[in-house]
Amino acid sequence: MLHAVLFLVIVLFEALSLYNSILHKQKEEELKKEISRLKKEISRLQISLKKIPDTKQLQDEVTIFSEAVDKKIQEVDRLTEQTSQEMQKARMETKQKLKNFDTYLSALKEKLKEKQNVLDMDLNYMNKRIGLYQAEQDDFKNLLIQCETQKSELENAVRTARDDISACYYDIQEKLERLYDSVPESGQKEMKKNNGIRTRKITLKAKPDTEILNLLDMIDSMSQRLTKKETGIRFEKIMCIILKANGFTSVETTIPSNDDGIDIFAERNHLSFAIQCKCYLNDVDKKAIQEVASGNLKYQKDKAAAVTNRHFNSYARQLAQEVDVELWEREQLIRMLCRLSPEEIAKCATICAKPEYRTAKSAKISGKS
Repeated sequence: MLHAVLFLVIVLFEALSLYNSILHKQKEEELKKEISRLKKEISRLQISLKKIPDTKQLQDEVTIFSEAVDKKIQEVDRLTEQTSQEMQKARMETKQKLKNFDTYLSALKEKLKEKQNVLDMDLNYMNKRIGLYQAEQDDFKNLLIQCETQKSELENAVRTARDDISACYYDIQEKLERLYDSVPESGQKEMKKNNGIRTRKITLKAKPDTEILNLLDMIDSMSQRLTKKETGIRFEKIMCIILKANGFTSVETTIPSNDDGIDIFAERNHLSFAIQCKCYLNDVDKKAIQEVASGNLKYQKDKAAAVTNRHFNSYARQLAQEVDVELWEREQLIRMLCRLSPEEIAKCATICAKPEYRTAKSAKISGKS
């Protein structure tokens, strides 16, 4: 761009010099014509003077006219010499400018070459870094796949171990019952028998069996295959069943569009609860605590609680302590699930497994996308 601008300036300067030269030549031609005319006039006058004898006044006029002609000739010579000098000076300046421009252009080319070399080196370095990054990314993907595989194997192993532990508890329970049945009846032994069997039955019920674990997996999977709104609605319905099974009464859900951070109202032991439900893939942050705390300021229930299928992060736990909100995390949810009857477990599983409800408008939008 700079090269083009400099070239254009030089061309304009040359054109201006040429234009001035043309003007000087035109003036020179005009003066020559004038001189030629004057010479002819002088010749004519001289001829006329020869015909008219003793005309001193006319000779004086001719002399004055001749002097004027000489001045014109001198002016023409001066203009011609001045034009030649100006043209020579313009040529010298143009040559010098062209030389300076060539020098500047050479220096600019050297700088561009150096910058090109630096850019090539940077590009090679970046290509090497990209290659290393891609290799590390492939290694990380392979490691992630291995971790997922090991995680699945570990989960299967844990489920198998839980099933084995549950079966072992049932066997111990049956053996204890047969052992106490074989002991003679007496007041002290009868009390020990009843207390021992009851304690073991309670312990056994606190352990999650296969159906409970399967139901928990189904609850977790809702947030993967359903929308956030649909997952929330279904989890609220399941929590209503769980709360009723755990001794809560007057269990009712709020209107989804105007819940003010509260999903369920319930009562237990003469205390009213405002509960928020969060079915997520990851841990829940403090936003949920803020919502349920602000919502309870409106409804003024005795207790505010937040329940999730996962866990609450450290910020949420700290805020819950400050605003007096109970947190029911995954372990508490499992203990509550253990109190469900087989019919209630089946009902919750049906809510989890039924197809997603889709309106005609949402189906139309999904079809377009």
